[in-house]
Order: sequence, then C-alpha cells, then structure tokens
Amino acid sequence: MPSTLKQAEEQGQRDLKRARKRFGGLLTQTLPPGLVDNTENVEINEKDIIAHRYREAYESVKSLISRMFINKMSENLRSCAEKGAQEGNTDSAWDAARGVAGLRALGFWHRCGREIREETERHFEDQTLISNVAEDLRSHAAKGARERDDGSAWNAIRDSATLRVTGIWGMISRQKREEIEGYMQSPTFIHSVAKGLRLAGSEGAKKGNTLYALNAAEGAIALRAIGLWDEFDKETRGDFEEYIESQTLINNVVEGIYRGAGNRNTSFTAKSVVALKFLAEYYKMEAEKIRSAQGAEAARKPQSGENASSMLPTRKF
Repeated sequence: MPSTLKQAEEQGQRDLKRARKRFGGLLTQTLPPGLVDNTENVEINEKDIIAHRYREAYESVKSLISRMFINKMSENLRSCAEKGAQEGNTDSAWDAARGVAGLRALGFWHRCGREIREETERHFEDQTLISNVAEDLRSHAAKGARERDDGSAWNAIRDSATLRVTGIWGMISRQKREEIEGYMQSPTFIHSVAKGLRLAGSEGAKKGNTLYALNAAEGAIALRAIGLWDEFDKETRGDFEEYIESQTLINNVVEGIYRGAGNRNTSFTAKSVVALKFLAEYYKMEAEKIRSAQGAEAARKPQSGENASSMLPTRKF
C-alpha cells in the first residue's frame, strides 16, 4: 500500500496509464470535457474542473476494489446480514446494508457469488432485520428533529439513502416511512443537518482530516439522493459546496481510502470510493448544464454574418 498521499496519487496515475493502454480510447471520459482537441470552442467552466479532480481521484483508487476485495467483502456481508436478522442486532444489519449499497453503487454487486447474493438478499427481506434498521433510523431522525442532535440527524440522512439503494426502504411499513420523513422534513431537523454540513465540510477541507472529508462527501451524496439538498438556504449550500470542491478535501478522501485498504477495512474503502465516483458524475452533469445554457444563450444572439463557432467562448483550460 502506498505510504503517503503522493505515492498513492503516483500509483493511481500508473494504473490509469495502464488502463488507457489496455482499453484504447474507451477511457476518454477520464479527461474533463473541453480538454480534447475537437472541443476548442467549448468553454471550460468551474464544474468541469471539479469533475476532473474527482474523476482523477476515483481513477487513482478504483483498482483497490479487486476480485479478492469483493470476495472478502461479500462473505462478511452474508455473515452480517444473517446476524442482522436477529432481534436487536442493529449494528450487523447496518453493516450489511451499507456494504451492499456500496457494491451496488459501484456496479460490483453482480460480481459477488450468486449464492452469497441470494442469501444476503433473503435476509434483507426478513422482518426482524427490517424492523432493526427502521427503528434505529426512526430514533436518529426523531433526535435530530426534537433535540437538535446534529450527529443523529447526520446518521439519519446517510442511513435513509442506504435503505433506498438496497431496496429495504420500500419494505418498511408506510406508517413508519411517513413518520421518519416527517421528522426529516422538520425545520429543526434541517437546522441540525445544516450544522453537521458546515462542520464536516470545514474540517474535511483541512489537510489530514480524512474522516471529516469522507463524512462531507457522504453527506453530499445522501442529501441529493433523498431530496433534501434544496431544503437548505442558499448560504449553507454555497459554503458546503466550496468545501466539497476543494482539492484538499478530495486529497483527504483519497488518503483515507488507502488507509482503510491498508487496515483491511472493506466497508470504509467501498463507501469512500462510491463517494468519489458519485461526485465525479454529479459535477460532470453540472458542467454539462452550464454548457447547455451557454449554447442556448449563444443561439439566441443575432449572428451578424459570423459563424456559430466565433460566438462561442474561446477561453482555454
């Protein structure tokens, strides 16, 4: 395992070069749009640059998710799911759910053995496991709404997203789901999460704070997945985006991934890689929205005899 972040990044670049050589032109998406010769007239916007940073970070660590890693993780998930189906064994139930959510988000769940997948998914349908995670989520959401407990609120948004990815959310009774959603939409809960957002972002953007950086990245994913992002005021969103877009925070997540892999912490590693992948894709979409708006604006302008390309921005990266 690379012992320093610099070594980790160098290893990631070597992996990327080997992948490009093996797959030819199939990996052009690792470059941000606009950095190839045939897009001279497309302006690089800030979101392109952020997408590129996250894509590079993701490419530098995804090789850690090897066949051996997946096999080890899937065996552990099966064991956790079995234990999680026992009354009161909430921690094991969450370990299984979060692990499966991570592998599914990375597109690796199908690489687990069929027997393991079927057995794990069967446990996920067990009412005891469902009750374990549902009651725990309800408790965190209630504390975030009633007691302004930002830690509980933070857990609630991430765990709510996890249940949606695994499909367990739809197995919880409608009454319980509505109760949980009611807590999570309350102004007090939103205030609690906003407090956690600022803390995770500001601390995660400081060199070496790997755990806070991962918390911020996970929060960015979860809030969008469950539809709460737009509930925050403009100032809070702006501050958090500034933190999540910083190179230091991205570096911290990468460093944390290598530490987790070195300590054989498969669940930590998987969910961290998911965060990088999601944010690379998210910022790519945001950059495309900006370019679409630029194109529409250019199309509305009178051409005055000029060709279309002459009206597009020409600033290079």
